[in-house]
Amino acid sequence: MAAFIVPMGLTGSAWGSEARVSASGVRGRRPLRHSAPRMTWNAFEVQTFVENVPSDFAYARFSNFSNMPEWSSAVKRVKRDAAEPRKTSWEARVQSIPLQWEAMDEEVIVGKLISWKSLTGLTHRGRVSFHHNGDKGSRGDGSGTMIIMRVDYDVQSFLASMARSRFVSNIIEQACAAELKNFRQYCLLAHRKERMQKKGQ
Repeated sequence: MAAFIVPMGLTGSAWGSEARVSASGVRGRRPLRHSAPRMTWNAFEVQTFVENVPSDFAYARFSNFSNMPEWSSAVKRVKRDAAEPRKTSWEARVQSIPLQWEAMDEEVIVGKLISWKSLTGLTHRGRVSFHHNGDKGSRGDGSGTMIIMRVDYDVQSFLASMARSRFVSNIIEQACAAELKNFRQYCLLAHRKERMQKKGQ
């Protein structure tokens, strides 16, 4: 006698499986196949130019993550793992939404580049490069440093449709652009302070 498939959630049996039923009763049970969640990747790039500031100076200030809350409006705390110095733990708040994640430094070129990849939290990877005037990527209209940030991130399941409509993308991109502007002001003030201290010596 022909059998037919009945979802177990409709028969009162265990959720997540289905039964093969015939006139003689339940013959067997097999798990339902669940497809893996699809990853939706989004990417953006933001940049700022810090006039009259050398690239190594800007890099040194940016790469000091523990001091990032001094200039960042979003980052509240950064802690580097004592056992694994390449690993960092982050606490931030974006538009009143608390965020936490762990990341691992991937490529570091002192004075030029920092790149990372998330280990927990929102799946993302990013890089910040520092281009002294005259280097590729520099604006080229005076001494200073061009800072370029690129972020690639995945927005899972229910956020994917909003990301495609640019809603989530705009929030994240605008937040990163604002952070670079904050860093620019912080860097300019720090550099001026250092120059004044040297003149006073």
